Amino acid sequence: MHVYLLRHTRPDVPPDTCYGQSDIEVIERDFQEHLQRLNKLLPIEQIESIHTSPLKRCDKLARSLQRTSTCYIADPRIKELNFGEWELQHWQNINGADMRRWKADFLHAKAPGGESHMDLYKRAEAFWNDLTQSKEQHILVVSHGGVIKSLLSRILHMPLEKSYAIKLNYGALIYTHYEQNTPQQINIIY
Repeated sequence: MHVYLLRHTRPDVPPDTCYGQSDIEVIERDFQEHLQRLNKLLPIEQIESIHTSPLKRCDKLARSLQRTSTCYIADPRIKELNFGEWELQHWQNINGADMRRWKADFLHAKAPGGESHMDLYKRAEAFWNDLTQSKEQHILVVSHGGVIKSLLSRILHMPLEKSYAIKLNYGALIYTHYEQNTPQQINIIY
């Protein structure tokens, strides 16, 4: 099984804004540049299914890469972390005590009304477990930085807290070759 993990392109939000599950647009020029690059890097005609976060910044990219024969699946399990009351707030404007608590235990602490990174990991893991049962051989997953890091943590048997040190640019593309529930090859393509 060949699975491509693709992060959405640059979102159209002010710098240092917390935007997790907020449904925001992408910067169009950046989107078009990445789309051209992806059309060259991805074996588009071989992709049998595209699984995407239903948020606009992923959905737009997934639909732009979809071909008529490609199965399209929007899956809420691969949405970004829900930051609850922090959504669309500037990081510096978030309550200091809440932020210190969250930073002290970012795997388990939650923003008010949000979810923890462990909650995100469990969603992503359930998605991956279902995906690896597929009979399809070429799959594209369009999602978010937090989800992709969680998936890489699962695939590589890496502690979740270590996966957050992985740098994933907007539009990052990672190739995984997976056989019998075991990763055979993982490459960061872009």
